[in-house]
Amino acid sequence: MRGWRFHVHGSTAVTNILSRERRWRLALAGSSLLAVAVPFLLVRFPPITDLPQHTAQIRLLLDVLRDPGSPYAIQWLTPYGLSYVLLGAAWALAGAANAGRLAFLLLALLWVAAVHALAADGRRPESQPVLASILVFNHTLYWGFFSFLFGWPVFVLWLYATQPRAVLSLRRSFALAGLAFVLYLTHALWFAFAALWLVVDGLRARLPLRSQLARGATLLPAGALAMWWFVNLQGRGFETGTFWGSSLERLSPATLTNSILGGVTGTLEPIALAFLLGWCALATVQAWSKWRESTDGRLLSLAMMCVVLYIVLPVKFQNTLQFGARWMPYAAVALLLALPAPRFSPLARRVAALLLLTTVCMVTSVYWRTFERVDMAGFEEALEGLPQSPSVIGLSYFEQSPLFKGLPFLQEVAYAQVHHGGTLSFSFADYAPSLVVYQPPRQAGWTPGLRWVPQSVRRSDFAFFDFALINGGEAVHRRFFESVGLVPLTTSGPWRLYRVPHPLVPAPAVAGPPPPPRS
Repeated sequence: MRGWRFHVHGSTAVTNILSRERRWRLALAGSSLLAVAVPFLLVRFPPITDLPQHTAQIRLLLDVLRDPGSPYAIQWLTPYGLSYVLLGAAWALAGAANAGRLAFLLLALLWVAAVHALAADGRRPESQPVLASILVFNHTLYWGFFSFLFGWPVFVLWLYATQPRAVLSLRRSFALAGLAFVLYLTHALWFAFAALWLVVDGLRARLPLRSQLARGATLLPAGALAMWWFVNLQGRGFETGTFWGSSLERLSPATLTNSILGGVTGTLEPIALAFLLGWCALATVQAWSKWRESTDGRLLSLAMMCVVLYIVLPVKFQNTLQFGARWMPYAAVALLLALPAPRFSPLARRVAALLLLTTVCMVTSVYWRTFERVDMAGFEEALEGLPQSPSVIGLSYFEQSPLFKGLPFLQEVAYAQVHHGGTLSFSFADYAPSLVVYQPPRQAGWTPGLRWVPQSVRRSDFAFFDFALINGGEAVHRRFFESVGLVPLTTSGPWRLYRVPHPLVPAPAVAGPPPPPRS
């Protein structure tokens, strides 16, 4: 009887401990999600480069569904299409104006939730996923690699489903094959990454060759589809060359910081990264005598694989930017989750982790608000001045913002298509792998690459459009007003809207006063 009572009391104690741990995990996950959401809720135009073009794809998708005779076609089997389900849902819930921001908010929350779920599944310390949540604000988010970001939560499912010691029954094989299709439809790179991870994980776990081959066979159906798609993509002229860069340069502190985070300028990212590295170093030193017992070998292998890809892959492959660097945020996430936590009290670790995450999110919010107030001044007024279905040429003479490391102005003109439809001087529909593409491909008569080099614009380029949305300083706007002959419809802020008169003739130098200087 005493033994029985002891057993019950022991079981109750264990249950209480697990219940308390579960409550802490849920509380910390909820706090992380709330902190990460704040920047998205404070602005209308997040500094996310490709966000407008991705959102415009939903506008074009709806146009095709309404009018089969439109110049566009839907590519249902593109390996980047599944994420647009989330964008389409955001469009249906919040309308065109808020769809992109809401979709990226939901995606950031999914990304963070996946980190916490991965930590909970491996019983990793509760503070680690809180710290790893900081890494959602990495360069792939700021570039707006929507489908690639969407691949992380799906890959976490793949990690769970491909536990090396799990028995590979026929039912499980079909489930893995289905999940492989989901990975392919999310992003081709995540599908390739998942295939490589299957090999690395099998070798780490020393699986027999027969088991390795059986697991690899589940990738064959999706792999055949991927090969078919790639051959067709090459036929549409997607290849634009490869740039390798220096592998040694990638190991410099500045480059590593930009590869793991790489969003905002200033000291925020170096300080945050130094804290994370110090946290990992302290935990490693303290647990050195029990390294194997306290470290998750599977996640550590994942981190090492990401680092190797970062070092050996090119900087740009075909039209894919940040080809190697995009894996470094996931190397940092896997490393944080793999290592034990420092030997502080659990409460101190939780408070420290939440404090750092909250600080990063609050400072990020200030950056985003300042960007919208200063760098995007005049943009909303310019959008409101457009009619329905306009043809718009977009030119940004400000290549970068002093607040961010990327190119946040590169695709802003696509908001015109998001809000009003019509056509643009450049659209993701011109990209061969997009969900919605021009069919047949559009033959543009104006100077190509104006989004990258607006200085190459010629006066004759404006004749193809009815409106121009231009971002620049006073000298730039004076030139288009006085010399090119564009008619200003808005006159304040760096972003201004112009009407293109037809026929286009130069305006006299004294046609009117120049726009007022930027305040």
